Amino acid sequence: MKTSSFGLERGAMLAFGLILLAGASNLNGQTQQAPALGVPNTTLQFAYQTGQASLPAAQTLRLFSVPVGVPYTATAQTTSGGGWLFVNNSLQITGITQANGSELNVTVSPTGLAAGLYSGTVTLTSGTTTLPIQIFMLVSPSAQLIANPGSVPLQTLDRGVTVQIPLTVGSSTAATQLQFFSEVLTPVQPNNWLTISPNPALTSGVPNVNLIVNTSVIPATTSILTGVVRFTVAGSQNQQITVPITVLVGATANLQVSPAVVTFTYQPGFQQPGPKPVSVSSSSSTQLTYSAQVGAPSYFYLSPTTAPTTSTLVNQLTTPGTFYVIPNVAALGANPAPGNYDSPITVQAFTGGSQQITARLTVTNTNLLTTSQDFVNFAFSPGGPSPGPVTLNIGSTGTNQTYAATRFFPAGTLPFFDIQVTTGTTPGSVTVVPTIAIVQSLANGTYTGEVRLQSSSVAGAPVISVPVTLTVGGASAQLTVDTPQPAPFEGAVGQSQTARTLIVRASDINVVTNFSVSIDYGTSATTGWLVLSSLTGTTGTATGTLTYNINPNAITLAGNYSADIVITPIGVTNPVPVRVNIRYNASATATVTASPARLDLTQAGATPPANQTVQLATTAGTTAYTVQVVPGTGDAVFVRVLNTSTGSIPGTLQLAIESASLAPRVEPYLNNVDVIPNNGSATVRIPVRLTVSAGANLLATPTTLTFSYQAGAANPATQTINLTSSAAAIAFSALATTTTGGNWLSVSPASGTTTAVGGAVTPLTVTANPGTLAAGTYNGVVTITPSTAGSQPVTVNVTLTVTSPAPPSGLAITNNASSISRGVSPGQIITIKGRNLAPATGLSGSVQNNSFPTRLGEVRVLFDSVESPLFYVGPSGDRTSDQINAIVPYGVSGRASTNLVVEYRGVASQPLSLSVRETDPGIFTVNQQGSGAASLLNQNNSANTQANPAVAGSVIQIFGTGEGLVAPNPGDGRVVPVTAPFPAFLNVVQVRVNGRVARVVYSGSAPGLVAGVFQINVELPVDLGIAAAGQVPLEVQIGSTASQPSVTLWARPRP
Repeated sequence: MKTSSFGLERGAMLAFGLILLAGASNLNGQTQQAPALGVPNTTLQFAYQTGQASLPAAQTLRLFSVPVGVPYTATAQTTSGGGWLFVNNSLQITGITQANGSELNVTVSPTGLAAGLYSGTVTLTSGTTTLPIQIFMLVSPSAQLIANPGSVPLQTLDRGVTVQIPLTVGSSTAATQLQFFSEVLTPVQPNNWLTISPNPALTSGVPNVNLIVNTSVIPATTSILTGVVRFTVAGSQNQQITVPITVLVGATANLQVSPAVVTFTYQPGFQQPGPKPVSVSSSSSTQLTYSAQVGAPSYFYLSPTTAPTTSTLVNQLTTPGTFYVIPNVAALGANPAPGNYDSPITVQAFTGGSQQITARLTVTNTNLLTTSQDFVNFAFSPGGPSPGPVTLNIGSTGTNQTYAATRFFPAGTLPFFDIQVTTGTTPGSVTVVPTIAIVQSLANGTYTGEVRLQSSSVAGAPVISVPVTLTVGGASAQLTVDTPQPAPFEGAVGQSQTARTLIVRASDINVVTNFSVSIDYGTSATTGWLVLSSLTGTTGTATGTLTYNINPNAITLAGNYSADIVITPIGVTNPVPVRVNIRYNASATATVTASPARLDLTQAGATPPANQTVQLATTAGTTAYTVQVVPGTGDAVFVRVLNTSTGSIPGTLQLAIESASLAPRVEPYLNNVDVIPNNGSATVRIPVRLTVSAGANLLATPTTLTFSYQAGAANPATQTINLTSSAAAIAFSALATTTTGGNWLSVSPASGTTTAVGGAVTPLTVTANPGTLAAGTYNGVVTITPSTAGSQPVTVNVTLTVTSPAPPSGLAITNNASSISRGVSPGQIITIKGRNLAPATGLSGSVQNNSFPTRLGEVRVLFDSVESPLFYVGPSGDRTSDQINAIVPYGVSGRASTNLVVEYRGVASQPLSLSVRETDPGIFTVNQQGSGAASLLNQNNSANTQANPAVAGSVIQIFGTGEGLVAPNPGDGRVVPVTAPFPAFLNVVQVRVNGRVARVVYSGSAPGLVAGVFQINVELPVDLGIAAAGQVPLEVQIGSTASQPSVTLWARPRP
């Protein structure tokens, strides 16, 4: 069938329609060809006026496949005119199909060709599947249509919008204006999502045609829209060009807020935690305006910057952007109890829709890990410099601690940074390093993650989270600084400080940006204490480095002071100021401090802790000191000062712990180390608490595990071993081994640390993967080995019992299209359901040597001992049984009955006797149940739907199975050629539409599909007996047998 003088390939268009249907609904119950290839249109048309310098614009083919990710080859060939046709500027290319389609650019080079109509082919090949794309090029001395662009660039649109895409359709001779008509060629066009206006139109040198895309009519299951627009000169069917278009449909724009929980930790008596960022973006390219507010109970403030504030509301912010959460420790009261203090934060878009996150302040009396920065920010502009690493200094509020650093990313976020040196002991550091290859591959937007620090020295210590934010894109002239969160200045009132620097950079190294600098003291009455080297500067020059310091004469009272250095780009649209918060903690007189301020130690058995180091510092000058050890009431002295009892501050105090003779007890032993400065400063007391316990042992529950598995079924469920400690927390390693059957046993995690006695259990997950093990009993063991000296390993014995599979049974046979059971016919596609027929994971057959396999997933189907081609084996669509899609061999023809046997994993079913019919026609339907609207194509190769009915008198294409013998015989399971001669019916066919006989134009095998799928092209009667559009009955009779009842098609009367 043809729709113009150039024509369309029927088989290829059918294949593309079935691919889109497969993408919209899971065709477990019906036939699929794998791999199947499809494109929006199998014909592209170019036009060129001789003597013109500008060549026809490239046109895009978007190639889809089922399944996705198969290799393909595209080859350009011409049938006349020499080598004027190219694909991606080559004669042949290879690639892998993508989920959103693989883009192929088709170009022509008509220079030097005589006037005439030239043809060629771009042939797409995957395995033995071949899809030819017809290319026509008209070369003429008269004016021709030209389109700019030749293919509409890939569009990504939100759902629920209507967008006009302007297109210029001009004349190759500007002085000759042409009238042209427009039409949409789409194999599957749900609800007329694409229209053209105006139509007809006149050529022009400026945009004169709008392609109108309406995504509000698209079904929720549709995410990819493809089509081709054809423009035809009025009165000339040969003067045509095509313009392809592809649209990716996203969701309605919503707020995206990260992280979902903003965590802070606080130890009373120590420094209040600093601000942490919350990143807010839009789910699409639509910018959203939003506000954020803290709900009750309120333990936090909100600010658009890191500057101090007392506000619980931020307003008039836009995506993509960031606001900061600042803990309000004062709201906890004087002596807050340990625990979690949560506040809800509601982020509300002005256009509607909101997200709620949680801010959590964890109060603990346990020693905490500390970090030199509360968060890490990276920025990257495509084409600009890559962001550099950031080092986090790790400390402790008390005893030195061993820690481990891990990364965390929200679901769907690529790991855009890594961590160098993931373990250590305080004082230590970890370096956060951007993963440059991933950073450079990301689209513009905001990405978040976390560095999580876990102490392994303090039982029950909370995890410390450091947010990491990456901003990609944005205005290239915006600013960044090398130290966004400098440490505070500290010292006595009037004491001089060492000057510091800030390096100001543009986010694009190729852009030189001028900036201004100011100081914001907020609401504080004390000003003038912060000094800047300059109030202006330029990035990339010497003035891009700012020097700042404290004016020691401006502060006369002790206290904590805060101000912001505000750096604003000059001459930039929508400039974003950079705020750097500077803190100054001024003490009344010189003070001596110890770090850590106290030591909390543990001892298991008679093994004392290692020697301890304490750093001594002073806020001014140096001073000598003496030291003494004062034991707690009733306690012996177990601390000895190694570097004598006198020294100089700043300096180091070395302590030995001599506690081997101390007996275990619940109450910690106490020694106070008193450092007495000679400059009159207050004595510094360093409490040393030592908890002595008996040696800890590992406990595992249960001590045995048993797995059962039937060959061919799903793997047995995982089982859990729960670990506990009899005393202190114990680090351990876990190993799974087997004595028989190979490596079928595993355990995870391979290492970890239990909680102390009374704490939560530590689970281990044990997995049995029988694979292809024969029936029998297999043994293994999980060994958990503690790292604590003197603790004994724990073993858990594991038994796996494998039994043979049950034979296939409960066989039920139906026509794959009609879902009716009335015997079988030669070449018919059938569905077999039953028990124990196929593997738990479905498998689709792929074409090899132009045929479908007869063995798939250890499954065979035999008719009188002859193997049947297989399409699918696995669970049925409703998961209530096993299912096989197979083809009845043509060789059963002439028999009264045939015996069917299903064999799975070498175990055969009992034979099932089936009557053999000459024909058993069934029509494929949209609902895949054999009733309702048929899966057929209209005359223009578009899907027949309620919104797109067939016109009375037009030609439709009907698809089904069960036609019986055809000639020539294509062979069992073989793909039908796409060129004539096509296999034709040997039995008489009649088609009735609403009771009226339709004229049969073609009846035979469907070109390009497997033998057994029939195609009947019929011309609908001019008089269908209907006054308005609607559903009418459809019936196909081949030989003496009619198709299933209750099948309809959508039709309308002629206008």
